[in-house]
Amino acid sequence: MEEKINYILYARKSSEQEEKQAASIESQIAELSVLSKKIGLHICDTLQESHTAKKPGRPVFNDMIKGFEHNKANGILTWNANRLSRNSVDTGMLVYLMDSGKIAEIRTPNQVFKNTPNDKFLFSMICNQAKLENDNKSEDILRGYRQKFERGLRPGSAPAGYINDGSRGEGLSESIPDPERFNLIRKSLELILYDKYEVRQALETLNNEYGYRTPRTKKMGGGPMSRSTFYRILTDPFYYGMIKHRGSIKQGHHISLITPEEFDYIQDALGSKGKPRKQKHDFDFTGLIQCGECGCSITAEEHRNRHATRIKTPYYTYYRCTRKNKAIKCSQPYIVAKELDRQLLETINSITISDKFKEWVLKYAREHNNQEIKTQTEILKGLQQRRQSNKKKMDNLKRQILEDNGFFTSEDCEKFSKETIQEEQEITTLENKWRDKEYCQLELVEELFNFSYYTKIKFETGNMETKKQILKTIGSNFTLTNKKLDIILKKPFLIIQKRHIYPYKRRGGDSNSRYPCGYTAFPRRRTRPLCDLSNC
Repeated sequence: MEEKINYILYARKSSEQEEKQAASIESQIAELSVLSKKIGLHICDTLQESHTAKKPGRPVFNDMIKGFEHNKANGILTWNANRLSRNSVDTGMLVYLMDSGKIAEIRTPNQVFKNTPNDKFLFSMICNQAKLENDNKSEDILRGYRQKFERGLRPGSAPAGYINDGSRGEGLSESIPDPERFNLIRKSLELILYDKYEVRQALETLNNEYGYRTPRTKKMGGGPMSRSTFYRILTDPFYYGMIKHRGSIKQGHHISLITPEEFDYIQDALGSKGKPRKQKHDFDFTGLIQCGECGCSITAEEHRNRHATRIKTPYYTYYRCTRKNKAIKCSQPYIVAKELDRQLLETINSITISDKFKEWVLKYAREHNNQEIKTQTEILKGLQQRRQSNKKKMDNLKRQILEDNGFFTSEDCEKFSKETIQEEQEITTLENKWRDKEYCQLELVEELFNFSYYTKIKFETGNMETKKQILKTIGSNFTLTNKKLDIILKKPFLIIQKRHIYPYKRRGGDSNSRYPCGYTAFPRRRTRPLCDLSNC
C-alpha cells in the first residue's frame, strides 16, 4: 500500500535584486493550489515568506523543518527547487530528512523528487546550480565595485544627499548632489560647526524646520531622516571627498559636502550620546599671569568670530581676569592673544643677544676662568708646602728637646699639641676656601649666554610647555594691568636688558670697533670679571 503523503505548500520570494523576475508569492500559491486539486494532493499547511535563501536562517523555513522532524508532514510542494534552498546547509538538511524518511517526496509543477538516490542527487544538483549562479553574480558585482572604486566612483547606491547619475552608462554611474536635499543637509551640519548645536538638535531642525524628507520609492521613503542615517553622514568620509571600499580609501571625483577641516572638527566635537564634548583648551599662558588690580589669575577664552567665512579661522582667543575676588570689583579689560604674544616677544627680544656678542663674552669668561684656576693652583701648592714645612719644624723641635733634656715635660707636650693643631686648622681652612672658590662660574655663564642667544628662536617655534618654561626661567610676578604686561626679570636677564654690560653710548656703530656692536671700551676702574653671577 502506497504511503499517504501530507504536503506543505511552501512559497518564497527573495528580497534580493537578482530575483526580481521570479513569480510573486500570490501567483506561486495560486498555481500550486490548482496543481494540487488537479492531481489530488493533500495540502496540510501553506507557508510563505519573503527572505533570501543565499544563507541559512529563514524563520519560516526553519519552522517547516521542525514540522518534518515531528512528523507533522512528509512532503513539500513548491514552485521550483531553488525556492527551497540556495545554500549548502539547507540543501544538506533537506537531503538528510529524505535519507531518514522524514520527507517522502518534494514536488514541483515540472519534477518530482522521491526518496531515491537518483532523485536526491538531482535535487542536490539543482540547488547547487542555484548556489553557483548566486556565487557568480556576487563575483561579478564585487568586480564591478572594484572597477568603480579604482575610477574614483562610489560603489553601490548613493548616500543621503546624493543621487546616482546613470547617464554615463552601466558601471559608470556617478554620485551627484541631490538638488532637493544636498543644501538642507549642509545647513544642518553648519549648525554643529558654527552654532555648537547638539546632534539631536541639528537633526530636529533638519526634519522639522527645513522640512527634509527621504526620497520616496515604491514601498518606503517620504519620511524624516533617521538618527542612524544622520550619524552616518557625520562619520562617513565620503562627505568630505573620500571613497571607502573594503578597508581601502582614496580620493573621489564627486562634489564634497564639507571640507576635511570641517569633518575633523565634527569628529572632535561628537560625544558618546551625540553631544559636543566639553572643550578642554590648553592655552599658552594660563596659570602664569595675575591681574594687577585684584590679584586673581588670568584665564583665557575662545569665542567664535561671527565674521569668519571659513572654518580655518572661526574662533579667536583673549585673556581676561577671572574676577574671583568678590571683595574687589575688578575693572580690568580683556586683551587679545595676539597683543599678549607681541608684548611677550618684545620682552624676549630685549634679553636676546647676538652670536658675535655671545662668543666675545664667553671668550673673555674662559680666559678669566683660566687665570683664576692658575692662581688657585699656585695658592693650594703654597699651602701644601706650608704644611710640610710646619711638620718638619715640629720634628726638629722635638729632636732638639730630646738631645738637650732626654725627655718631654708636660709643658712641652702641651705646647707641641697646641701649636700643631692651630697651624693645621689654619692651613685646612685656607685650603677649603681656595679649593671651593668659583670666581666666574664658567659653566653658569656659558649656560646663561647660550640660553639668551637661543631664547627667541625657541619661544617662536616651541610648544606651549616650552614657552611657559622660558618665561618662568627669565622672570617672575607676571601681572597684567590695563592691557600692559609687566614682568620682573631675574637679575642676569635684567642686567642684559638694561645693557649693564655695556653702560656707555655707541660711537656710531663702527664695524671696525674693538668691541662688538660698536660700543666703547670698558672703563678702567672695571677690574672685576665681566659677569660675576655669584650674587645673581
